[in-house]
Amino acid sequence: MTMNKDKTQRPTEPTTPKAPFLEIRNWNKFQAISKTGKSLPWCKLYSAQADDIEYQRLSTFERGVLHDLYLVRTRTARPLHNDPTWLTRTTNTLPRYNARFTDAVHTLITRGFLTPTESVNLTCESEKESDGEKENEREIEREAQQPEKKPLVLTRPLSAKEKMEAVAAEFKAKRRRERESAL
Repeated sequence: MTMNKDKTQRPTEPTTPKAPFLEIRNWNKFQAISKTGKSLPWCKLYSAQADDIEYQRLSTFERGVLHDLYLVRTRTARPLHNDPTWLTRTTNTLPRYNARFTDAVHTLITRGFLTPTESVNLTCESEKESDGEKENEREIEREAQQPEKKPLVLTRPLSAKEKMEAVAAEFKAKRRRERESAL
């Protein structure tokens, strides 16, 4: 228990039944699933969520926590641990907001945005890929194969010093890409 400014106590743990993992509602319906098991560099936000009455009832802080959990779920490519300490650390929550963060997670569980689950079993029926998910995977592969497009920028002529700086920056970027591709 922690003390609030008004001297009331607030639980630091959710009072819902303790399951080891939390799954995000509609995650598999709207997110692409990586066949390689690696995390994807992005996650999708669906616009219909803005019309959801329960989503509208969330405070700005609770929405922020939900979106942070989307990012953690994307990075880890698996359900979230139902551990307040782990959740606050992985979302980089400042210690002074830990109790508020835990309350927000409890609210998200109560309102159905997070579901406590017993296992990380990714082969259940709700996780099987549909045609839309397969299309998402194909789209990801196509995007990865396309060469990087550089925007056309019109500028004034560069001075000799600016040209040298641009060449040096381009050389450094090329070396960094070579090192990253070697890994």
